[in-house]
Amino acid sequence: ATWGRGALTVRATHDLAGGTLSVDALGAGNTGGSLPAQALALFGGPVTAPGYDTHAIRGRAGISFRAEWRRELARVGVPLGRFGDARMAIVAAPYVGFAKAAGGPSADDTWHPSLGLGVISLYDALRLDVARGTGAGGGWMLRLDFGRSFWPIL
Repeated sequence: ATWGRGALTVRATHDLAGGTLSVDALGAGNTGGSLPAQALALFGGPVTAPGYDTHAIRGRAGISFRAEWRRELARVGVPLGRFGDARMAIVAAPYVGFAKAAGGPSADDTWHPSLGLGVISLYDALRLDVARGTGAGGGWMLRLDFGRSFWPIL
């Protein structure tokens, strides 16, 4: 069987109310004949649908949206001995997200909403997330992760 696959990611950022609003959209889809299960568009998990199991939302096509507002809460001094203190920011990042898939085994044509709060620190290297999938099949998610800019060195 012959089939094709495509994906698109879009990000927009804007300064808002003393912080930064970031909106991400990710879409993926397949066309053609019969698809093997591993070729479906897979959503769910900490990036595309926090609070839902990884790849639990799947179909021939799908889309995920996420809006996150980051704002610095405080700066904490990190003592560096005789060199003084370095000021490390603690940033709150509340977010809301939605994911949907169509045309597959779990494609129920409903949106899967999520709410969450991230706390970012250690010079953007460390992020702690608590999220809840608020739709059918959703649950709680707790995640500790290194920032994506540091992934290549891990």
